[in-house]
Amino acid sequence: MLLRGCRPADVVIRGCARDHGLALLRPFLDISRWASLSTTRLELHMDLLASVPQQVAAAFPQLRTLAVEMQEEADTVALASALQLLASALQLLAPRLHCIHFDDKGMSFDAQPALTEALCGAMQLKELRMSCFGLMTWEAAGPVASLVGLRCLSFAKAGSEVASPLLLPLTGLTYLSTSYMPDRLLLASQSRLVKLDSSADLDASCLSCLPSLKSLKCGSLYAPDGSGPWPLPPKLTHLTLDRQHPQQLPLLLGRSRPALSICVCFPLESGQGEDALPRKEEEQALCQAAERLSVLGAASSSVSVIPETLLSNDVLGPGPRNNAPWMEALLGMQLTKLELHVPLSGEDFHILARATRLQDLDLDPVQMWPELLLLGSLPALGELALGLDVDETLDEPDALWPVLALLQASAVVNVYIQYDEHVHPAARAWIREMMLRLRLDGSRLSMWGEQVA
Repeated sequence: MLLRGCRPADVVIRGCARDHGLALLRPFLDISRWASLSTTRLELHMDLLASVPQQVAAAFPQLRTLAVEMQEEADTVALASALQLLASALQLLAPRLHCIHFDDKGMSFDAQPALTEALCGAMQLKELRMSCFGLMTWEAAGPVASLVGLRCLSFAKAGSEVASPLLLPLTGLTYLSTSYMPDRLLLASQSRLVKLDSSADLDASCLSCLPSLKSLKCGSLYAPDGSGPWPLPPKLTHLTLDRQHPQQLPLLLGRSRPALSICVCFPLESGQGEDALPRKEEEQALCQAAERLSVLGAASSSVSVIPETLLSNDVLGPGPRNNAPWMEALLGMQLTKLELHVPLSGEDFHILARATRLQDLDLDPVQMWPELLLLGSLPALGELALGLDVDETLDEPDALWPVLALLQASAVVNVYIQYDEHVHPAARAWIREMMLRLRLDGSRLSMWGEQVA
């Protein structure tokens, strides 16, 4: 294709073996000898980059973005050696790069000083994504702090004595991602931040330090002294709280803004028997948290209510459960996505049937209540995931009839059944036959990802 005139702007080279990778790289080298390639982005494995950095530099003279695929597994000695070679390669390429991405593959390492020192002097660098690396020492963090032209920075974590001197000079950041949460003083120095992504918790009083923020993702919001209300940043359009204990959600203040989207997960503590969840005090906390979020006037909301340990009927004990108060409160949040991992009663489906904007619903555990077919009246519902109750085995051939009725009632909803090992083969055969007989699209019903018909 290169010989026919193709000049790709983006190139991805798979494979880490030197000989194999060099064979894939050679056509680009040959073309570049007589016509400079306009490729500006390259993705390749760290081992290949480390072994042939000169060839990479020669093949892609206009390279501006480098994405490095990291090793998935390596012993400490081999990794240290590989990172040392990678540092040498980066030293050669860094002066021409604007963006460097390290693809972490879910791994995490402490950055070696040699690796970050290779970036020294690359003042043109705008984006450095190194979420697989922790900056635990000043020797590793110092070179990053010198890159004052950075607009985007991600790293796994920072040592307690490193975070402040690392971030204070980087006043031009518009994007920051880390498991560490800067304190109020540091956030005050980052007034240009547009997006903040952290797994740590954030003091709500710090929100006023971020006037340009449009997207916030954190573990939770809290107010140490319980005070408030705390105004949201005026430009905020996306708020994600990954593990917001409802009783700790502070009172927030924000003018009604149709553009705001909220995504929140409420983890609940589980009890036993009569004290099982949702307990009365947590029901009240859920109600209050939902009310506090609903007054923000968000256009859409995604809510998850997930116990920290699995709840089953054995844990909850016999008798009816009253989920109505907190479920009613959740309806005020303009729900578009809802995930409930608490056992429901048949009455609860009457409440869910009023969530007219709901597009995505995940219920686990769920029993084959007749009221399940009420969900067929939801006009926007397109995806429904059902985690079967592990205490219930569907032995009867027509045990899945509520699912069949739901598919008949709605022409658009797709149903995904999880834990389908509790479904007897006769029940599977029955619903497959009925869907064929009723001419229902078999692709709309799946069990563990496999379509029923």
